[in-house]
Amino acid sequence: MTTHHRFLLAAAVLLSAATQLFAAPPPSKQPWELTPEEHAAQRVAQNKFTPQNTMFTSDKDTPVVLVNGQRNPAAFMPYEVFRDLVQMGFESLPATKQLFRQRVTVAAVAMGFGSDFWPSLQTITAPLVQSELRSQALAKAGRVDAARRESDRQCALRAAAQSAANQRFGTAKFQQLLYQAVAPDMGMTDDARDAQQLLFVEGGCQ
Repeated sequence: MTTHHRFLLAAAVLLSAATQLFAAPPPSKQPWELTPEEHAAQRVAQNKFTPQNTMFTSDKDTPVVLVNGQRNPAAFMPYEVFRDLVQMGFESLPATKQLFRQRVTVAAVAMGFGSDFWPSLQTITAPLVQSELRSQALAKAGRVDAARRESDRQCALRAAAQSAANQRFGTAKFQQLLYQAVAPDMGMTDDARDAQQLLFVEGGCQ
């Protein structure tokens, strides 16, 4: 091998090494591409008291963790985002419902959802919505035990509705809609539940 060839070979090796060293890392998953286990891991990882995600209750004494959808939408479990979609889209006050639906519809149309999105979702979620409204009415009437029994049914009802929506719209496409159009506007306090509990609820509390 000539000196010239050795030089070219050495240069190629160095160039290859530099390319590997400075190449952009593989892109991380988008929130809607995560598995429930990965969402739970994101939630547990962010459930630490830091200046960015800690707030105090009204008595100024007990700190709670704030889950912020704009900062970390992946920290929300799929069932939480789906539940927010249902509650805001079907159970909120008329003006709030209209604004929410308009915003979600813009994203849905851009993603190729048909004009039957809301009617189809309403059919799918009807048993869940009816149960939630019924438990609210029972609670207002002071029938606490009956309201609690009705509420206990809703975890399984939500899981069934969520599964049916994934089948109707396509899991990947529907999850993308949830995490692009719903999760960023969500915010909630968390009692730092562990991953197993989050996954238990995700599975319908079974």
